[in-house]
Order: sequence, then structure tokens, then C-alpha cells
Amino acid sequence: MNRIYVMTFGLFLILLSLQNFIIKAYILTPDASRFVAERFEAPDVSTGGAYNNASPFYQASYRQPTFFQTSAMGASTNYQQRSIAPPGWLSWPLFFFGTVVFLHGLALPERP
Repeated sequence: MNRIYVMTFGLFLILLSLQNFIIKAYILTPDASRFVAERFEAPDVSTGGAYNNASPFYQASYRQPTFFQTSAMGASTNYQQRSIAPPGWLSWPLFFFGTVVFLHGLALPERP
């Protein structure tokens, strides 16, 4: 692989980590919120069936939103707007991995 591609990928990871460090949450548009709701949310299993509150599998199900959080968009609509809040520790591994990749790109020999 060319040296410039490796260095660019490392720089991209460094910039992505800095963006993650500065910005704490990303508010999605209504279309993106609807896409997330249709594709990534599990159906409500608390209404009955095999996985109800008395089931031992209830706590193991991933019903509570941790990565995708909801907030009210406005009083006039009944639509839930999503926000993505990545964990705070994610910026440091991205930064260090991007730095290692960038330095590895510097160590690669130049091709004529």
C-alpha cells in the first residue's frame, strides 16, 4: 500500500478522535431518526410473550437505550428525534491508533 494512503488514514483517525473529543452528542435529522427506529430498534417485548419482566432473560435483553437516546423534538409533533452519544473513552483509542498508523506511514519507504 502506498505511503500516502496509510498516512491519510492515520490522519483521518486522529481528526475523527478530536471531533469525538469535542462534540459530545450528535442530533439526527427526522429522516435519519426514522431510519434508526426502523432498522436498529428491537420490538417491544415487555407486552408479554416469552420475554416479560418475570423472565430471567429480561435483564439480558438490550431494551434500554444506551447509544441511541431519544429527546422530544417539539410540542407540536409527536415524533421522537434521536441523538447519538458516543462514549467519552472512544476518542483516546482512536487518537492513539491513528497516531500509530500515521507514524507507520512515515516509516514506510517511498516508492518511485
